[in-house]
Amino acid sequence: MSGTIPVEYKANSTAGVAPRSDVLLESLMGGKHQLATQVMSLTGHTTTKIYIDTPDLALFKKGMIVKVLEAGAHAVRPVKAIGVDHIELAVALDSVPSDGVLIEKATTYYALDDQTQRSWIILLLYW
Repeated sequence: MSGTIPVEYKANSTAGVAPRSDVLLESLMGGKHQLATQVMSLTGHTTTKIYIDTPDLALFKKGMIVKVLEAGAHAVRPVKAIGVDHIELAVALDSVPSDGVLIEKATTYYALDDQTQRSWIILLLYW
């Protein structure tokens, strides 16, 4: 599987700070999901699975975009699924991340489908 993330948008280069267009983007897209804190991973990762402490798994949603802060190789990937002890990435990382790798704070804007269920769109992400 291969894929690309077409847009990366920084808000004043400060992680977790909303851009001035935050309210407009949420209104246009329908909603947003925010990862308001960095999350430290556990051990035993693969290129598509990052193991996360169980309480922190509730912070992630299928389809949201995450930024893996591997030293020298930051990577932005959509979340394909949430397991009982890991998040599964839709696009594999170039290499297995280090134990204890951080997942950066981020916001994913998404559109709502006809049944008002989340239908995630990779449109914009800010850190």
